[in-house]
Amino acid sequence: MQFIPRPGLRGRTGYEEVTGKTPDVSEYLDFDFWDLVWYWDSPHPSINQDDRKLGKWAGVSHRVGSDMCYWIALDNGHIIAETTVQHVTRDEMNDPDIKARIEHFDRQIQERMDNTNFDNPELVNFHLGDEINLLDERIRDRWPHDTAYGDGSHTPSDSDYDEPRERPEEDDIELDTYDKLIGSQTVG
Repeated sequence: MQFIPRPGLRGRTGYEEVTGKTPDVSEYLDFDFWDLVWYWDSPHPSINQDDRKLGKWAGVSHRVGSDMCYWIALDNGHIIAETTVQHVTRDEMNDPDIKARIEHFDRQIQERMDNTNFDNPELVNFHLGDEINLLDERIRDRWPHDTAYGDGSHTPSDSDYDEPRERPEEDDIELDTYDKLIGSQTVG
């Protein structure tokens, strides 16, 4: 169900139309995707500058944590759920010490998320069609006369199977065959 208003629903969302409740979108208003944020990961965070860590906002965590719990991407690429999240302010971004921390964080996350980390050199010239053709050759070598292979000449006909069960046409079925209680309602 969407939380986007629809003109056909008189400006209401599908969720609101079905449930009668106005959706709470406040958790989506504070951050944009991949915003640079501070988070505190200790169980009893002290709000001092040394305990906070940098992260990237990756969305709302609905099934982990309490209300206003967010997914945070760490510099190592891991995603955690945190409720103690704040924006990195423009003033903080201009501070030389914090600016150096941000640049270091950005380099680490860029290095970790780089596509070359996920390339397999053995598969550089690999195409899915090659694997399918190789599999086809293995099947042909193992079962050269597979009657169900589907190459036309070996595909079984209806007579190759056990006798097919004859099915009557729908118009030929007697009305007494059907259950007369299907679709009925009880009165009382």
